[in-house]
Amino acid sequence: MKRALTILLAAVFLLACYLPVSAADWDLYGSARINTFWTDYDEDHAFGPGDTTQLNHDLQGNAVIGATVQNGPVGGVFEYGTAGGNANIRLLYATFDVGPGQMLVGQDYGPFAMGSYISNQVYNEDNNMSEFIGDTFRRPMVQYTVDNFSFALVTPEKQDVGTADADDSELLLPQIQARYHTMYNGIGFNIAGVFQTYDLEDNTQDWDGETLNAWAVTANARFTQLDPLYINLGGYYGQNVANFGQSWGDSRAMGNAELNAAGDSIEDTDTWGLLLVFGTMVNEIGLEAGFGYLESDNDNWPDNMELMACYAQAKIPMLAGYNAHIIPEVGYYEWDNGANFDELYAGVQWRVDF
Repeated sequence: MKRALTILLAAVFLLACYLPVSAADWDLYGSARINTFWTDYDEDHAFGPGDTTQLNHDLQGNAVIGATVQNGPVGGVFEYGTAGGNANIRLLYATFDVGPGQMLVGQDYGPFAMGSYISNQVYNEDNNMSEFIGDTFRRPMVQYTVDNFSFALVTPEKQDVGTADADDSELLLPQIQARYHTMYNGIGFNIAGVFQTYDLEDNTQDWDGETLNAWAVTANARFTQLDPLYINLGGYYGQNVANFGQSWGDSRAMGNAELNAAGDSIEDTDTWGLLLVFGTMVNEIGLEAGFGYLESDNDNWPDNMELMACYAQAKIPMLAGYNAHIIPEVGYYEWDNGANFDELYAGVQWRVDF
């Protein structure tokens, strides 16, 4: 009797799982990506004393498996990646129509990120030169989109400011992001913004109650009138951009607010970046090159912090008619952030989308 009851409950459970799934339209997808890059670091680099060259030959964290789902008026996406060598959720959201627009609930690229991908740089796990154009992270959010405009309430991010511990900060509002995009005479335009605010709290310190505002505006244009040649131009400007989540690997401090010399108030950091990308197709081989420049300024610093980078790549098909490519790329980074160093890299990305 117990065995029959167990079988019956298992059958009911499987049926309950099957019915809603069978009514939905599932479309699975995946991407396998291996990067093979040699990076030459100069003697001042954080990797240690002396000039050194390092090989990175590994599965990328954005090698993914996922699915898009449509179940009547409700759609959704989930995507798992391999960052850190473990399966982790990159995307998990649902969408549904509300009035003239669409709601999105879950984790996705925010409005500030969605229009920022104007570079196809593959180094550093498809970095896309994001240092120079704005935040490109995936974040939990509630978003509403109508026509070409999106507005989202996003999970905020806080960073320590000097001796002010971010965990003790008073946070009352979500991060706000918005975006507008359009096409005019074959030119694609995108403009987006982000804003968040929180108060530093520690009643034993002079800076107690100081308000930290972090914001940025990014914009870009895509020119395709000379097809197959394309030119993408973009940039951004902001204040305390690291405090809402923008980062540059070795130099996150480039956009972080600081306490002033007296230690009793916030000294804001201003940051601006510029990115130029151009490319073309030659016999089914995609060619692309890009240049980026970034500068941050804070009155506490004796000099501005600067970052420059450039790259060139070719996207070569490995299997005709399928999304299987090898992408050789070379590039150069030069940092001037108090401890000057540079990186020269060369290698390939192996990528198969399925």
